[in-house]
Amino acid sequence: MAGISPHNPDFGGVPNFWLLYLKSDGITATEASVQGRGGKVLVPPRHLAPYGHMGTFLDAGGAAFGVLQPQEHQGFGVDWAHGAPAWHEPYSKDYPAAAAFYAKVFGRDTQVRSDSPDSG
Repeated sequence: MAGISPHNPDFGGVPNFWLLYLKSDGITATEASVQGRGGKVLVPPRHLAPYGHMGTFLDAGGAAFGVLQPQEHQGFGVDWAHGAPAWHEPYSKDYPAAAAFYAKVFGRDTQVRSDSPDSG
């Protein structure tokens, strides 16, 4: 899922941005994991009935992302089909910290493309 909304000056000067939301089965535990692994809370989790619980965070490298614990709204709902979203990139200032962060917070592994400058 991704979202965009009007600028809100109450968010501490955070500019408008396009935001990807990652799914969580327990947003309170995800929030604690984010904070315990070097991330920060931008917008604490809140209930947006009937869609689910949402929060906005920074990863350990400074890239923003959202988290959705879905209820009625399940997100994209299509994987590996023509036209489905398939590539999402965080623009982190610290790739090693961000890669370790997502692996620990969401239980996901990361891979560096073989044609990437970081591939050695």
